[in-house]
Amino acid sequence: FKANNLPSSLNTLYYQISGVGITASDFSNTSLTGTLSTAQTTLDIPIAADLSTEGDETMSVQLYLDPSRTVLAGNASSIVIVDTSKSPLASYKLTPSASSVDEGLPAIFNLQTTNLPVGTNVTYTLSGVNSSDITSGQLSGTVTIGNNGQASISIPTAVHAVNLGNKNLTLKVSDASASIVLIDKAPKDVTYLLTSTSPVANFGSNAVFLLSTTNLPTGTTVPYAITGSVSSSDLAGGKFTGTTTVGENGVGTISITTLPHASFQGNKSITVSVNTSSASVNLIDNAPASSPDLYDGKYLSIPKVVSGATTYSNIILSVSPNQIIGIGGGKPNNNFDTFDGVSQLLSVPSVKMGSTQYNNAIIRVNQSDIVSVNGQLTKPPSINVSDISLTSQVTPNKTMNVVATTDLKFNFSEYIIPFSGSVSLVDPKGKQLSLNVTDNPLVQIAGNQLTLLHSDFYQSTGEYQLTIPSNVIHGVSGGNYPGLNGYSVNIIGLSS
Repeated sequence: FKANNLPSSLNTLYYQISGVGITASDFSNTSLTGTLSTAQTTLDIPIAADLSTEGDETMSVQLYLDPSRTVLAGNASSIVIVDTSKSPLASYKLTPSASSVDEGLPAIFNLQTTNLPVGTNVTYTLSGVNSSDITSGQLSGTVTIGNNGQASISIPTAVHAVNLGNKNLTLKVSDASASIVLIDKAPKDVTYLLTSTSPVANFGSNAVFLLSTTNLPTGTTVPYAITGSVSSSDLAGGKFTGTTTVGENGVGTISITTLPHASFQGNKSITVSVNTSSASVNLIDNAPASSPDLYDGKYLSIPKVVSGATTYSNIILSVSPNQIIGIGGGKPNNNFDTFDGVSQLLSVPSVKMGSTQYNNAIIRVNQSDIVSVNGQLTKPPSINVSDISLTSQVTPNKTMNVVATTDLKFNFSEYIIPFSGSVSLVDPKGKQLSLNVTDNPLVQIAGNQLTLLHSDFYQSTGEYQLTIPSNVIHGVSGGNYPGLNGYSVNIIGLSS
């Protein structure tokens, strides 16, 4: 080194050794940083004689005026260190034993090396997978080189409870890598989607549903359940459960055969459910009306109305006498009411007012006249609606013995509609029968009268208890019937 124009007060210079691949291990007892006197003209750096084949390396020495080594003292000087070791560089080659393996089986890689002595431990790393995919949970490890520079690396893979999809397991050793696809054979999530082929069907026809599935093999049997307002007597076979078979493309067909009614019971709904999916069909009752319309001078109670292609049941209209256009007389010309939406005219084949029956009446009806449809009020009741009351119990009553073919009839203070819930009968042995007021064929509502038809529930003589809970029956004004408890009837004439 030769110093020119240095400050007279500067006695020490600071050096730093650097270079690509240069480390302290390349030198004998020499740090990569140090100092020298400004009067010094040479710097001796002893090179280590290591036996590893690393290739030639270039080292550089840079002088600084300050210990922080921020102020340069001239240009850096470089020297090439020639690698004179005799050992050649190691090489690595990885080969997978198979292109893919099922999860749960080992993924095996063969490692071929050169210029590595037997017993050398080599590190490998895994990528493309998570620790949960490997039985040991480790994404790295070591393998020992055997004879001929070979080693086998076996990676134990884990089995998943749910299907997460195939993964690409990559193993790397030094600059060599290889991959194996892990096949996930866990069951995939099954999906179900139910749709109806038509939103409506007539009683006596089939309600048809399509079940679309994913990840179910062809031929799989899938159970379904039937709910809704239908009863067992509405269904061929009377069952609320069944199965369908998944066909090609994961689709199955569910066809529910419904039975026609001898007399009008009202429209109903049928809902089919599979797993968490469901679909519904409205069933149209095309049977003749079970009774004539009833009119009390203010409200018209209609069991069945057909308007175009739509059938309605349990209709109550607010009708004044001046809306009655005419009464034709003669025999009823139909067995249910019809409504023309264009002319707004209602054709009533038969209507009863008190004890007098009129046939073939024509009534003008406005949208605002509709009080309830299918047993539900079409508008909120007026404020401060009073409860409705029971005005009479037509035979039987609490003091009478009756035969088992007797129907129970109750008259209310105004025209009534079924709201929601069930009335119940309890036989002498404690067995209970629940009758839903909106869809059970044993419950009939016409005008202000509730009728419970007799049935084979009466199996023995004795006292039967009847309960009508509160909020099951409403009046057309919106008032609630508070309920009937403790009513009993004594059935006679049956053997035990």
